[in-house]
Amino acid sequence: MSEAQWWLYDLVVLAVAVLCIWNGVSGGIFRAVGGLAGTVVSCLAAALIAAPVSEMVYDAFFQTRCQSLIVSNLEQIDMTEDVRNSLGQYGVYLPVSDEEIAQMIQSINEEDGLLDQTAALLGLDAEQLRSRLGEAVIDAVETQPGLLPEWAEETLSQSDKSTALDAAADIAAALFSNDYYEAAAGLEQTYLRPAILPVLKVLVFALSAFVISLLLRAVLLVLPSGRNNLLNQLLGGALGLVKTGIYLYLIVLMVSCIASMQNGAYPFFSEGTIERTWIFRILYDAFEGMR
Repeated sequence: MSEAQWWLYDLVVLAVAVLCIWNGVSGGIFRAVGGLAGTVVSCLAAALIAAPVSEMVYDAFFQTRCQSLIVSNLEQIDMTEDVRNSLGQYGVYLPVSDEEIAQMIQSINEEDGLLDQTAALLGLDAEQLRSRLGEAVIDAVETQPGLLPEWAEETLSQSDKSTALDAAADIAAALFSNDYYEAAAGLEQTYLRPAILPVLKVLVFALSAFVISLLLRAVLLVLPSGRNNLLNQLLGGALGLVKTGIYLYLIVLMVSCIASMQNGAYPFFSEGTIERTWIFRILYDAFEGMR
């Protein structure tokens, strides 16, 4: 699908609203209350299982594939040269072997480690060397072209600096030692996992809520529809409108997650397509603080 199908967003909104409200009006207040309660219960149950299920799905289907993809990219990268060049930009030149730089990186947060000994030997300030080496390592890992998918780059800006340094140091040290699998595991855990898991949680939550809601709807068939009077229909329609809001919020949440990851690969889920809609964009903006 492309931007030309932007109208599908508005069609889905209208279809959900009409079906939920009509179901409330025709079913009456009792079934509407039961339907709304079922929707709330299904959402609560889905929220409880979304995190553990998404972790299981990621470990089973994504973790190994992500690491294999990264390993193939790492084999084409010379991290040693990148770190040395970054240090050179800061005016720091280390006349030591790659193995010694790897050991210095591993002990970057340790006092009286190899880094401090090397600094004393070369007449350099240990804290300045630690700072420059840390910045060089983070630059080499996080600005490496083609190392990480573009949709995962958002996690770079969100990561804590000390956490990023620890992770980058382990990754760079593994690369200096030509241990690509160890480096790939570090990259996957630090950058890809935090980018993929939130999307998986939303998808698992939405799918679980839908399935549980369908199962609970079977129970509603035994509930009486109540007296078919105007008040009963109006109250049922009002509760159907509330249920409409819940379903539309879930739809907006899923679209938002897909849009944040697809990086232009699917124009239908782009911000430009959403902006062309008449109704959906109002909901998209209204739920912005809740996404």
